[in-house]
Amino acid sequence: MTVSTARVWSFVALTFAVSTTALIPVALSVSGRASVPAPLVAVAGFVSVFGPLIGAVAVNVRSGTARQLLDRFARWRIGGTWYAVAVFGPLVLLCVAYGVYRLFGGAVFHWPRPSQLATFPLLVLFVLIEAVGEEVGWRGYLLPALRTRYGPIAASIVLGVIWWAWHMPLFFTARLGGNNVFAKVPPLYYLGLIVGGAMLFTWVYEHTRESTLVAVVMHGALNGWATLVLQNLTERRVIAGLFGACAVVSLGAAALIAFFGRM
Repeated sequence: MTVSTARVWSFVALTFAVSTTALIPVALSVSGRASVPAPLVAVAGFVSVFGPLIGAVAVNVRSGTARQLLDRFARWRIGGTWYAVAVFGPLVLLCVAYGVYRLFGGAVFHWPRPSQLATFPLLVLFVLIEAVGEEVGWRGYLLPALRTRYGPIAASIVLGVIWWAWHMPLFFTARLGGNNVFAKVPPLYYLGLIVGGAMLFTWVYEHTRESTLVAVVMHGALNGWATLVLQNLTERRVIAGLFGACAVVSLGAAALIAFFGRM
């Protein structure tokens, strides 16, 4: 069923409005323009992640199609192979990206030590909750809405650009005074990573009966593995270089799948 353009843009507008508004306390705090309690900053940052979920639920409830959103999320009988791809695929791409980074003269850095894995269960829970906030919107609603109109490849590229634009307020707040990874990554590197990643997500989505749940697992794995690696990195050039390599590998893998695989 083709979704109207108005509904798609209503979702995008509401998603951006919720997430950007939630980040206002964060921006005020890191810029020093206002004294915002630390707990409120933390909660606001966490709530901003749920913009896509809120947008998707609102649009689907209004149009009477909320059951479709729930059905995609409940599709868990996929097969162990694709769950393994969702969990370990991002790690494989990260390792290949590290190889590319080193090949072009990147510095050696230390991977997580065993002592740093003690908080891994808590990290898994956190990244999965965040992934639900995003994926119910991106893959649960926006991807199928765009795919019926443009096909899987073009839909993935459009979604990737929207997904990247949704992250831009994080770059803005980071440059106001934050010290997180978004302050150290060129936005164009991130665009390449996100667009390539969106195509890889679509490939998995197409092979898992349009399961939003598998997309949540993959998104959580991506953020989880990346967090483990990035916690030992502080230098801007190292982080930027690794993200640049990740963008190249992500786009390269997506191109291979688009031309030689089935998407």
